[in-house]
Amino acid sequence: MILTPRGMPASLVGCVGLLASEMMSPMTDQWSCSHFSIANPRDDRASDLPELLRRLAAEFERRDIKATEILDVTIANEITEDGPWWSATVYWSTDGPKAK
Repeated sequence: MILTPRGMPASLVGCVGLLASEMMSPMTDQWSCSHFSIANPRDDRASDLPELLRRLAAEFERRDIKATEILDVTIANEITEDGPWWSATVYWSTDGPKAK
């Protein structure tokens, strides 16, 4: 099990609301979120960003994640001897604030 610096399991890290003012407030209004990471295979397509985005969209559909449930999507690349290796991490919650 991977733990955060505060000793919480990484899979249970709480996510705060989407507004900056909420992020700066005490963590009393925190709620749990789910997350997953995905990366291109380490082959000749590792540097193919459009391929990663297609795989990401397919994963949203497979998990039935609605656009209103997404809290954050982070896309990053690691520079390898063969060039960039793209990956993405998605945070979402079905229990978060609802749109009005």
